[in-house]
Amino acid sequence: MTGRTELIGRERELEELERRYAERHPLVAVSGRPRVGKSALINEFVRGKDAIHYAASCTRSEDHLREFSADVCRALGTPPARYATWSDAIGAYVDGRPGRKVLVFDDVQNIVSEDRGFLRMLRSELEGRLSGGDVMVILCGSGLPFMRRIVRGADSPLHGMFPYELRLEPIRFGDTVRGNDYRRSVEEYAVTGGVPYYM
Repeated sequence: MTGRTELIGRERELEELERRYAERHPLVAVSGRPRVGKSALINEFVRGKDAIHYAASCTRSEDHLREFSADVCRALGTPPARYATWSDAIGAYVDGRPGRKVLVFDDVQNIVSEDRGFLRMLRSELEGRLSGGDVMVILCGSGLPFMRRIVRGADSPLHGMFPYELRLEPIRFGDTVRGNDYRRSVEEYAVTGGVPYYM
């Protein structure tokens, strides 16, 4: 991000993520319609934490791994490298220095659509290297049917592994009223529907 975006009306959701972090939950799902503010919420949550927030905008599996490898190297302050596997990249980050960490895979549907083994790899990591409670993994996605399949689908490699799922809805009107200009707030909400991107 190039600057700090004002987070409007997400205090409860932010508190929930902080609580799950304090309780050392290993895996959290964040879902919601496009532009509803998922990434902004996560950016605020990871502020001040040792974290990688990988935004999966590529279209090929090898590009995702290359970009994630670059994020790992930047986080560790090491020379650029391309890891051979997701497990290698995650391991380098987790083992690179001690302490609590957060790993975010944003728009995770873009990874899974190109790499069917990604979720199986992640389960293996969660049952192994990431099982100690020092790393919180957040899977964030906009495709609601897709996210339901990941979280609740009986055939999902991660079935039964999500202790918490956060689904973001449009912001409530009462949280959008700014100052004393109530009429303007009503007009704005009527146009935007409480979707932060348009506010």
